Amino acid sequence: MIKVSIIMPSLNVGSYIDEAVNSVRNQSLKEIEIICIDAGSSDGTWEKLQAHSKADARITLIKSPRKSYGYQVNLGISMARGRYLAILETDDHADKNMYETLYCAARTADCDYAKADYFAFWTQNNGERVFLKRRNLEDERLYGKVLYPAEYPVLGQNDWYLWTGIYKREFLIRNQIRMSETPGAAFQDIGFLIETQQAAEKAVYIDQALYRYCLDREDASSNQGKGLIYSYQEFATKIGEKRTEKGKQELFFARMAKSFVCCASELKEEPQGELQDYFEWFRTMLGYAAVDHKIALDFLADWIWNQTKGLIAEGYAFLGKKREQRNRFLNTVRTEENRIPVVIFGCGNIGYEAYRWAQKEALFVIGFMDNDRALQGSRLNGIPVFPPQEVSQLPADTHYMIANEKSAGQIQAQLCAFGVSEERIYQYR
Repeated sequence: MIKVSIIMPSLNVGSYIDEAVNSVRNQSLKEIEIICIDAGSSDGTWEKLQAHSKADARITLIKSPRKSYGYQVNLGISMARGRYLAILETDDHADKNMYETLYCAARTADCDYAKADYFAFWTQNNGERVFLKRRNLEDERLYGKVLYPAEYPVLGQNDWYLWTGIYKREFLIRNQIRMSETPGAAFQDIGFLIETQQAAEKAVYIDQALYRYCLDREDASSNQGKGLIYSYQEFATKIGEKRTEKGKQELFFARMAKSFVCCASELKEEPQGELQDYFEWFRTMLGYAAVDHKIALDFLADWIWNQTKGLIAEGYAFLGKKREQRNRFLNTVRTEENRIPVVIFGCGNIGYEAYRWAQKEALFVIGFMDNDRALQGSRLNGIPVFPPQEVSQLPADTHYMIANEKSAGQIQAQLCAFGVSEERIYQYR
């Protein structure tokens, strides 16, 4: 009996595919099938998959006629024979015990899905990797017990990723849950996650980080600047299907607000044509939802809600003001006469994103800063991680870039308490 079918959609991931496939082939759970669906790779990915297929009879190779992540996953679902299904993105990899741990947890209580936490990782200049644990749920009390999603709406806002889990195949079939089959490879899991969380009767979350999520890949779909289009396709479809009923509207619109803010921030210039239509659609829908109190504010970070209100009220002009703030910061710290030192406060995903941006802008980054004592005193990309208490030991003209979603306000207050003026603090997002 096949216990877990692992679906692996790929397109031009030649540098990552061996590690991804090997992590599945070497799972402690042996009763698996591996369904590799490639969308026409031209960088050697297909040839590497063929080599793995020859070495492991559990692997099935499929060539997808369409370059659509959603289509590839749906094709895998239609072929799968396992009791549970999993999706592993082919620039990531899994802990060797991931699927056995999740399967045992799911089967114990016959859950519709089971999920673990994950490590986000990035590779330093010296080739060493930095692993950062990320939790699906903020409330530790929700881990390790059977949950009834209808009683825990917070799941719909905290849990944003499908690849950390396994899903009962019969549950997906019964509820007709599938991915959107739009072109590309981003945001097509939004509807899938909304529907699984709404339809599931029982779920369990494991307090172990078992998935490895890669932040390095510059050409990943999440780094392509087309987020607004992909996000529109997902949310407009779900509204059209009236999937926001069942008492879940508040969470649906909270999720939409976060997507809009994150995707709008990618815009380099005022949207035109279809892109402007998508932009205005989000403003209109979220504006109505805000007036009708249909946005679950309890599940939104303050900065997301503040930026949502700004976008609703001012549209692209709001983004223009944010861009002006960023340009003022750049003009201050990037001068011909002096190299103004910059410290990035936050070593997580956003800190890494801020560091990559700072490199592109040729900023003089002298270090990171973090409240996590385990990181303090270490080095990332060859530069130190300072504790906040060392502000007084850094150059007096050091500027600080806050790279943290949830605690930006507290961090700014903390820096000010250590004597940093607000003029030397910039919030990256």
